[in-house]
Amino acid sequence: MTIADTGGDGIHDTEFVSAFCHTTLPGLLDRAGLSDDDAHGVIVDVICRARMFAALPSGYADVLATPFLEEVSQHRPLSAPAWLRAAVVVVVRNSRLEEFHALGGPIRDADIEAITEAAAGPLGSLLEQPCTPLTPNTLA
Repeated sequence: MTIADTGGDGIHDTEFVSAFCHTTLPGLLDRAGLSDDDAHGVIVDVICRARMFAALPSGYADVLATPFLEEVSQHRPLSAPAWLRAAVVVVVRNSRLEEFHALGGPIRDADIEAITEAAAGPLGSLLEQPCTPLTPNTLA
């Protein structure tokens, strides 16, 4: 599956995109039973959301992630900071992925757990890098 560059600011060179979005996520979505077209839509949305989230001023990112801190108290990996696990909810869990989880499938709870756990490390690496502000940024 080929993912078109959605921004041109180097995000496609990051571990989050090159390893997670181009390799790990497609495999997990395929295993869950998503069609290639639906998986492509989820992946592009996750990349766009990650790019927008990374470009937010820290105060804005905190406003988006804070409501999920309680929800992620038991999300894996437990070794990841709670704020990062909450950011995974904003970027990955609340992406188009949710469309395929709500109302019974085909994405199951176990699939969501595997996907969000796999996303934590690579997203953390992305969020540690400087990012160019985006206009428009729908997450802002």
